[in-house]
Amino acid sequence: MILFDTWLKIAPKMAAARGGSLSGYPAIECFVGRHNLSQSLLIQLQDCSHILDVETLDNFMKSETETIQIPQCPMCRKPIVNTYRYKDMINKMLRNDINPIKEKVYGKEPQRILKRGELLRKIVNIDMAHKLAFGNQDWKLAYEVIVKAINQTNKRTSLLQLDMYHIYLDLLETLGEYNAKYIRGNLSDLKAEMESQMKLLCTVLITNKQKISQQQQADLGNEMKRLNSIIQLSTIRNHSSYKISQSNPNVAQASKDATVAVLTWRIYSEATAVQWLKRLQDALKVSGIVSKEERNMVVRAVGVGAGNWYKCPNGHFYCVGECGAARQSGRCVECGLRIGLGGLGMRMQAGML
Repeated sequence: MILFDTWLKIAPKMAAARGGSLSGYPAIECFVGRHNLSQSLLIQLQDCSHILDVETLDNFMKSETETIQIPQCPMCRKPIVNTYRYKDMINKMLRNDINPIKEKVYGKEPQRILKRGELLRKIVNIDMAHKLAFGNQDWKLAYEVIVKAINQTNKRTSLLQLDMYHIYLDLLETLGEYNAKYIRGNLSDLKAEMESQMKLLCTVLITNKQKISQQQQADLGNEMKRLNSIIQLSTIRNHSSYKISQSNPNVAQASKDATVAVLTWRIYSEATAVQWLKRLQDALKVSGIVSKEERNMVVRAVGVGAGNWYKCPNGHFYCVGECGAARQSGRCVECGLRIGLGGLGMRMQAGML
């Protein structure tokens, strides 16, 4: 540390030694937050070489922030980890906040070994139970891509990454079941639409094989429900009653409305599709074909980063997915206290880091 007046005397020599000009000292940047410059005590960060007012920087380092992260230089945003004055503070944060979060993300080695074993067993089960799905080239390619990624995992692969692969396999299992349902029903109507939907879903999985967000999971789940409705519509059209009555104006209109609801280019609405499919089913005086997909895909939070972690008032860690900002309130899963958005706008709950 050095007084501002002293620094003014030696700054030209420092600038010249580092290749800067004597006018303006461009080789050295300095930030002073006090009005009484002559009495300001300065410190040079060992992480980035910026020079700052000690009092201002001390207040900055001690201030509470919403997210759990290593403090950064106010001028260049480089993490402050090597400056000796703040070593104890940083070590305390690493010990109490950062390392516990790392353990949550990466898990302990026995956990990772167990999770990887579950993945390998699930692959064996899929190989045995979904042989029909291998006939679909898009499904086969997506499956091979995910299996290859799983086989490349090792003891350093994070627990969250392994959880993500579980999600992929669950999605592929569901797609395999739908594909088998279409084939075993000896269906041929809407074949192009069925194959197009399968290709779309498999392409999304391949493209996002390293990370899949909660929003993407929700979108995939919705499009899988559309796939189920395509199969139901094809099943109705394959029914003998439809083939006999398809020229009937009421049946023809009901079929048209159901097709529009299922194949709409807008965001798919399962409730609307089921409503029109049931009207078509009723027009044909048949039953037992149309039903709402009861199996809702469980959307899980995976792949969250360091900037998405917070503490509840009792010190329990939790993460916020997507953009990392809490836009709604909830309850801590460990103690039940209210967490997330509190009050108006984006103000966080009191007690968060």
